[in-house]
Amino acid sequence: MVGLHPMTAPPKAPTLKGRVMVVCEARLTQWQPFVQQLCEALEAECVRATPEHHDQVMALVQAMVHATHLAQAGVLREYAPILGALPALMPYRSASFELDTAIIARILSLNPAIYEDIQFGNPHVAPMLDRLLAQLQQLRAQLEQGDDAARAAFRQQLLLDNRDSMGAEVLADGNYTFERVGYLLADLTERNAISVHLPEDRPGSLRELLHVFERHGVSLASIHSSRTPAGEVHFRVGFVVGSDALALQAAAIEIDASGIGRVLVR
Repeated sequence: MVGLHPMTAPPKAPTLKGRVMVVCEARLTQWQPFVQQLCEALEAECVRATPEHHDQVMALVQAMVHATHLAQAGVLREYAPILGALPALMPYRSASFELDTAIIARILSLNPAIYEDIQFGNPHVAPMLDRLLAQLQQLRAQLEQGDDAARAAFRQQLLLDNRDSMGAEVLADGNYTFERVGYLLADLTERNAISVHLPEDRPGSLRELLHVFERHGVSLASIHSSRTPAGEVHFRVGFVVGSDALALQAAAIEIDASGIGRVLVR
């Protein structure tokens, strides 16, 4: 018997490459080679755990994350009559707020039954929520106290103690990841860009696309790939400030006419 828990909703890609899958093995004998072959075929980053440890970790990795974001969604809903719905807030967004609201949108867009079961089906969730509430209540009490002692307690307990607990290497790695995601968000909001679908998935296709921009004297600022619900891989290409609009138009026309790719609606 084996339990497989992909740590992602069903992806648009054919495999789980780049994603984590938790593998809980029990009484696995003659089926061991099959399970190993399956894990290799899925191309996931497999993490092996006992069922008990899996449930304890999921209370943090899943239930805590979902609970905090669903609570944020509730607060946003309550403030909507006063400050407006989410679109009215987005012009003021920070990278953190944009990421949080993206996670909220992701949760609310998928199957509610899954998120319900994550909260109600794991006995380790309630104790975790007690600890989460205690942290928030501590912060609320410090704000109500409001003096220098409360500020010092806030700095020590919620900032310094947590920083020391995580360690310098973990903080550095996490901060670097956040910065990379921030750069990605900035690139994706760049309006001076086009998206192209390359119909032929073969070596050299992307190079041919880039040569078109080179021939027209257009300098790239960024390039990112994504996959549509239908499974098409799209490349979003951003250009440096001040790029020649006519040169960009000519490059787009050549891409379509040559059959290298299909330029999507800008």
